Amino acid sequence: MAEKIKDDIYRVQKIKFYCQSIIDFAKNESYENFRKNDQLNFAISFALSQIGEEATKLTEDFRTKHANVPWRHIIGIRHRIVHDYSG
Repeated sequence: MAEKIKDDIYRVQKIKFYCQSIIDFAKNESYENFRKNDQLNFAISFALSQIGEEATKLTEDFRTKHANVPWRHIIGIRHRIVHDYSG
């Protein structure tokens, strides 16, 4: 059980890293620039997909204990990015 808790902590740290990366990438950027800038779009889309991926690997116990976080939506965004290429 201790190993699963360690895994959850590691995954949350990765989620925090990707969240901070998005904040840093988007700082002083407009939505219009995000849409026009392929590198910025790719970087933010990749970070969002990684957040969703890490969320899928959290234990069910962790997600239940933190039910105030919209895990289903976070994971859903990852699925949209990864599987909806033309969207």
